[in-house]
Amino acid sequence: MHYMHMVAVSKRQAWDDDPVLQICMIGLFNLILIWLKLMIIWRFFRLWALLDGIEAPENMLRCVTNNYSALGFWRSWHKSYNLWTLRYIYIPLGGTRYAIYNIWVVFTFVAIWHDINLRLLAWGWLITLFVIPEITASKIFNKKEVSSKCTHASIQTWHGNMGNCSHGEGLVAHVTACARGLTLSTFTLYSLS
Repeated sequence: MHYMHMVAVSKRQAWDDDPVLQICMIGLFNLILIWLKLMIIWRFFRLWALLDGIEAPENMLRCVTNNYSALGFWRSWHKSYNLWTLRYIYIPLGGTRYAIYNIWVVFTFVAIWHDINLRLLAWGWLITLFVIPEITASKIFNKKEVSSKCTHASIQTWHGNMGNCSHGEGLVAHVTACARGLTLSTFTLYSLS
């Protein structure tokens, strides 16, 4: 798996002359590779826990490209760690009452947990910034109302190599909602070193 071209491109940071779409695809394929590697490792150790009689939460419930919600992506990416941050950080701070602030605190903690690095802090804060539209839309629109008036509602989120920020970050989110004619545009953010 380490001989795939997207790993080589990201390791050498060889994207100077690449168009933006190609950089997005390199980030997406790199993230899918990270997902595959971590899924195999986590499922292997979950199997050992199950054989030992310990019920461990299933991590990585959906593939990276099969997530329709930014919050859903982060809930399933490392579910056991997510449950811990929920129990010991998010809920004690007030839960959904102060959702945006609490998500900011949680992603700040997660960034520091990975490594004390300004780029990782910016990564966590940008994730908070990019889930704000989803939180806001969920508070404004009723799910039943949206589903009855809309034939197509989707949120697709791709996080390009955000777990290993030394190779660059990227986030592309396309949000479409049909209720009352609302259409949110596409957000694109890149910070390539």
